[in-house]
Amino acid sequence: MRHVLTSFLALHWAIVFALLAFICIDGNRGVAAALGVLGLEVENGRITGLENAAVVAPLSIALLVVAVLFCWAFVETLLNIAANPDATDGVARIAFISASGVLSLVLVGGAAQGIDGLFMVVAVQLTALLAS
Repeated sequence: MRHVLTSFLALHWAIVFALLAFICIDGNRGVAAALGVLGLEVENGRITGLENAAVVAPLSIALLVVAVLFCWAFVETLLNIAANPDATDGVARIAFISASGVLSLVLVGGAAQGIDGLFMVVAVQLTALLAS
């Protein structure tokens, strides 16, 4: 059961963060659309600088790195669960720590931009990560 749950959760989070990175790449409304997927309504006219390449590129890369880490955890779960079950835990731990770090940076960056309601959205996502 642990093998199935671990592989499913790793695949789920890999897809979630890969989709967020893909949505974020769109320069016109990328970050606002990614925040919308997380559950926050951001008006582009009110918040300036979200379409700036200095904001979009690092956020997209960070989300993509987290997606790759979860994909790596998924592959480790499929290949090495019988040989060394503890090896998968290390990769998954790194992926979850990285995801928590990226979400925390989104919270800090959003607070610096003055985005209202971001704390609750990030808190819900962090709770989902912690429950995983």
